[in-house]
Amino acid sequence: MRSLLTLIILVLIIAVTLGLSQLSGTTSIELDDNVITLSTGVFCILGFLIFVVGHLILRIISFLLSVPSRLLSTSPSSFPQVLSEAFVELAAGDPNRAGRSIRKLERIDPKFALLPLLKAKQAKLNGDSEGEKFYLEHLSNDPRAALLGYQEMYRRAEHEGQVRLSYEIALKAHELAPKKPWTNHALIIALARLELWQVARAQLRKGWKYLDWSRGQKARAEIALLIEESQELWAKDEKLEGYRLAKSAYAKDSQFLPAALEVACYAAEREDYNQLTKILKACWLKTPHPKFIDIVEGSKMPSAQKIKLWQKLYELNPVHPLSQLGLISCLVHQQAFGRAKEHLQEMDPKDHDALYYDLMAKTYAGLEEEALAVRYTKLAEEAPRSYAWSCLVCHTPRENWTSLCSQCNSLGSVNGVTLSLPQLPSLD
Repeated sequence: MRSLLTLIILVLIIAVTLGLSQLSGTTSIELDDNVITLSTGVFCILGFLIFVVGHLILRIISFLLSVPSRLLSTSPSSFPQVLSEAFVELAAGDPNRAGRSIRKLERIDPKFALLPLLKAKQAKLNGDSEGEKFYLEHLSNDPRAALLGYQEMYRRAEHEGQVRLSYEIALKAHELAPKKPWTNHALIIALARLELWQVARAQLRKGWKYLDWSRGQKARAEIALLIEESQELWAKDEKLEGYRLAKSAYAKDSQFLPAALEVACYAAEREDYNQLTKILKACWLKTPHPKFIDIVEGSKMPSAQKIKLWQKLYELNPVHPLSQLGLISCLVHQQAFGRAKEHLQEMDPKDHDALYYDLMAKTYAGLEEEALAVRYTKLAEEAPRSYAWSCLVCHTPRENWTSLCSQCNSLGSVNGVTLSLPQLPSLD
């Protein structure tokens, strides 16, 4: 548009100059003591040439001054920065500054799919309902561009931690393309972030065949949502229904540690010791975990039955340190400190972790050897734990189990892992 206007002005000036060149007469120009006399036509043509040359010089200067900014605006790193500025300015309710950022984006990439959405938001801030409607209609006429726009907005909302906004964008994107893998994935994750476990599980089943996850990933995601829903029901004191969901999760994959721990907790709470024993026997060969020890010792199971249970588990997996530590923990709770000390001293030094030193401290406290009890207590505080929770996708360690990894947004990927231990000196 600007180039066309410049061309029209030049044509008009040429026309006026040619018209004036037909005039008769002369024009005199005084320069100090010199007088230059020119015909009127020559004078007009000379004036036109001066104008054209001056205009060209100004355009060249303007171009040279804009070269650094042009190079910056076309660099790959500036596009995300400008897009981020546009989002921030729109969120701050500043349509004028947002408009400048949007125009920059348009110059960098005129076909950027998110532009209509940004312009619709700017129009809304300006109170321009017609403009907003126009850009939204443009999106509805181009579903692919709209989907790309929603995807970009969803990523931005996730990055900024706007959970509710993420859900709204994911819902709109899913309505637009319900069979796309990423729309189903985004909606399930958004529902999980809002802790709408039942709805998330229903959406998982509904979009099962459209997700690009493996069958194992889908199964673990469903189990994780069942566990979360079960815990929510338990917190609401709906324990029977919570137990039912926990058993359902465990039945789907008995080797998934969070499900086994969850149903074991319920079984201990409900004094269903047959179920608790079955779970421990099923898990002890592949997925033993120190929390099982806490569950058993925190239950009301008779002492003789506890000893018998740990002896059976030791027979199942005699090489695993937790088989010994479980029995030792039982002996400590029964105040059989002499036997507990014997078992602790038989353990391999490479298996000495925080749990081992804690049991040592309790044992020596029971034997009234306060100095050693204090020293082992300090060691227990400083020693690393041999078991932790970690995402199996991005390997981010976690303090506790969660259904959703906050780092990579994987659902059902957090599981128990065994850590290697640095060897600490014995105090005996």
